[in-house]
Amino acid sequence: MLLRVYQDILEVVDDAPGPLRAKQVVPRIGLLARGRRPRPHRPAPPAKTDILDASGTSD
Repeated sequence: MLLRVYQDILEVVDDAPGPLRAKQVVPRIGLLARGRRPRPHRPAPPAKTDILDASGTSD
């Protein structure tokens, strides 16, 4: 005996004309779908601030 939610999922998959994605199954069984969370971006590395003197060499 399966839990009711699993039975609902199997019914949706059985009634589908072809392959389904999870985001298509979720609303059909009465749940709210969340969007994908964006991947966190790493901050850019600090810029090098070498200061050149008049002769072209760094300090």
